[in-house]
Amino acid sequence: ISVTISAVSLASCLVLAQSRCRKLTAPEILMAITFAAHCLFHLARGIVALVDDQAMTKLMSASTIHMLAFLDVIVFLLLTAVGFTAMIIISLNLSLLAEARAKNRLFTVLAHDLRTPFHGLAGLSLMAQQDLVAGNPAQALGNIRKLHSSTSETMRFLDDLLVWGRTLFDEGKPERCAIDLDELVDNTIKVSRPLLETKSVRVISEVGEHTAYGIAPHAEMILRNLLVNAIKYSNPHGSITIATQKADDKVRLQIIDRGVGASDDMIASFAASLTSYGSKDGTNGEIGSGVGLSLCRDLCREDGEDIWLEHNPEGGLIATFTLSPLPDEKAA
Repeated sequence: ISVTISAVSLASCLVLAQSRCRKLTAPEILMAITFAAHCLFHLARGIVALVDDQAMTKLMSASTIHMLAFLDVIVFLLLTAVGFTAMIIISLNLSLLAEARAKNRLFTVLAHDLRTPFHGLAGLSLMAQQDLVAGNPAQALGNIRKLHSSTSETMRFLDDLLVWGRTLFDEGKPERCAIDLDELVDNTIKVSRPLLETKSVRVISEVGEHTAYGIAPHAEMILRNLLVNAIKYSNPHGSITIATQKADDKVRLQIIDRGVGASDDMIASFAASLTSYGSKDGTNGEIGSGVGLSLCRDLCREDGEDIWLEHNPEGGLIATFTLSPLPDEKAA
C-alpha cells in the first residue's frame, strides 16, 4: 500500500511540476509539495517495513501508528481538497480573463479594421457626387461602379471578421492549413482597393513562394493591416511592393512602401512590445492610432511567428512577418 501511494503521489507531483506551458500557481505549488511529502513519507514507511524487514509495531506503539495514519489521511485530504478547489477557481478566473481579452480584441478589430474600408467608400461616394454636380455623368457612373465593387469587397471582409470573431470564443485555436499566398495577396488588395484608388497608389505583387502554412484568418488580418498601414504613409501616386522570400526555414512576407517611413524610436518601441509608440497621422491626414500594428504583433506572437519593421533604403518602411513552410517542404 505504501509503495502504491508513493507512486501515485510522485506521479501527481511530477505532472504538476512539469507544467511548462505556463507559470505554476500557488495552489499548484502547494499541491506538488504535498504530494512530494506524502510520497517521501510512505516511501520511508515502505523501506522500513520491507527492506529492513521490521514491523512498524517494533518502532512505536499501535495507538501511535493509528494516530499518525489518521492524521496523515486528514491532513492529506484537507490539503488536497483546498488545493484542488483553489485550482478550479483559478482555472475559471483564467478562462474568464481569456474570454474578456478575446472580446476586447474583437471590438478593437471591428472598430479599427471596419473604419478603414469605409473611409475609402466615403471617398468614392464623394467623388461620384462631385462628378454629378460638375456635369460628368460618365465619370460619376464609373465611380458608382467602383463604389459597388468596393462595397461588395467590404461585405466579404465583414463576413471574414465575423467568422474570425466566432473562432475567438470557440475552444482551442483555429487550425493551421495551407495558405495560397497569391490568393491571400489578391484578396487583400481587393479589400484595400478604395484606399488605393483614393491616393492613386499602386501595388506590385512579387509573390515567389506560392504556398505557406499557418492560421489563414490571422494571416489575412496581418497582411491587410500592414498594407493599410503602408497605404496610409505612402505619398499620392506612390507604389507599394508585396514580396515573399524563404529564409531560416520560414516564408517571409514583406510589405515595402516608399512613403514617409517611421522614426527609429517608433521601430524600437514596436520591437519592444510597448503599447504606445507615437503613431503619426498619414500623408492625407489619416488618423494613426497604432492599433493595427499592435494587433499584427500580437497575432504573430500568438501563432509563434515573427514580425518586425525596418527602414527602406529607398525611403519608407519595410514590414516583414513570417509564416511556416508546408510540413512536407520543411521535412525535405
